[in-house]
Amino acid sequence: MVGLGGNGRVARSRPRGPKAVTIRVEMDAMLASFRCLAVALPVIATIAAVAVPESVLAAKADTVGLVKQVKNDAFGTPPGAGREKKLLRFPVAVDELLETDKQANMLVEFLDETTLALGQNSRLRVDTMVYDPNARKGALVVDLTVGSFRFVSGKLQGGEVRLVTPSMILGIRGSDAMIVVSPDGATTVSVFSGVFSISNRAGAALAVVTAAKAVSVSGTGVIGAVVDGPTQPPIELSIPAKRSDPDHGLDKAVDAEGYGGDVRTGRRIDLPMQPRMTIQPSIPSVPSSPMPSGPPKTFSR
Repeated sequence: MVGLGGNGRVARSRPRGPKAVTIRVEMDAMLASFRCLAVALPVIATIAAVAVPESVLAAKADTVGLVKQVKNDAFGTPPGAGREKKLLRFPVAVDELLETDKQANMLVEFLDETTLALGQNSRLRVDTMVYDPNARKGALVVDLTVGSFRFVSGKLQGGEVRLVTPSMILGIRGSDAMIVVSPDGATTVSVFSGVFSISNRAGAALAVVTAAKAVSVSGTGVIGAVVDGPTQPPIELSIPAKRSDPDHGLDKAVDAEGYGGDVRTGRRIDLPMQPRMTIQPSIPSVPSSPMPSGPPKTFSR
């Protein structure tokens, strides 16, 4: 209600009756909604933080490679994220620690199509990976801490690629070699094809290793003589033939149940891998009945 007060000003009176009750109910409902929202927001934020998988955090880092093959328990610790089990087509980031357990192996393909296989009980860290696909220029530096590895060069060549162990630096001229690093840092390099240059960490010595040759470097950096080496890698370091994968699969991942997902959003999608083989129970054969002799019988409707 609106009226004229004693001082000449417009005065508003509070509504009475059913209209006043309706307004009060609406205001109470509005206040209750605000209270519920204030309580719910922290809960929603907590759920959202918990629901983000580690693979999404890894994808937010500088993704430079992809898990192309994995057997048994292999793990990765991306920068700013926790340790996660690596599955097929999971991303690999710069400064990520990769590890394999006993009887496990993992194959990683980088953006320039360089492949690096980890045998069992192996550990490495991706120190640097920069690649311009148009100019085919960049750099790759990987720290091999311990274990067995196989390196097959991609589109980066020469001084752009280095493998570093506690006792030596391996310069890549291409293209295929196995590196075994002992817990004390001693390293043996066996070349299957191409040419690799080796120096100790101080750069005081240099050796050049060609195909079917090998060289060992002690934990203190003493480089031995170049000798005959193996011509084939062990089975656990085998690398399948490369297939065309223009996007490097960097937007996909597969979980333990064989389903895929978008690693950038964590959204699960149906992307079944190779069907699992099941062994059917053997069924005893039933001897067949002899075929009846004589002309075949005919039936009429």
